[in-house]
Amino acid sequence: SGGPLVDAEGRAVGMNSWVFGRGDGRAIAMDVAERVVESLRADGRIKRPYLGIGTQQVPLPDAVKARVNQDSGLLIVAIEPQSPADKAGLMQGDTMVALNGTVTSNLEDLYAGLRKIKVGATQTVKVVRAGEVKEIAVTVGEAGR
Repeated sequence: SGGPLVDAEGRAVGMNSWVFGRGDGRAIAMDVAERVVESLRADGRIKRPYLGIGTQQVPLPDAVKARVNQDSGLLIVAIEPQSPADKAGLMQGDTMVALNGTVTSNLEDLYAGLRKIKVGATQTVKVVRAGEVKEIAVTVGEAGR
């Protein structure tokens, strides 16, 4: 547990991890491990990006599918008051289809996109609102703060 995961050319591409008691072997991508180390060095803690939304995966209407080139998105079902999403003007009922240019068809896409973003960075969230595609700038907050 904790050793490097290397590719065929010997380059470190991740860090192996093992979940005690479950026997699960996992690998943490090197870019994620580097961000964790950077955050620990700079702040003494891990800063986790946060938008302040609750979502549910939904199929997109045919007319929207053609415009965004995907079949599903994330319906925003809740927005925390004073959260980054609220301050940016995201609305309950919007359907998120991309975060900073990366498709958000499901929660895994959203989580993967958030892991790549630094707290405090301003990102573009693409949503479908009342049948129209809109891009909204959101400054990502820190979870738990």
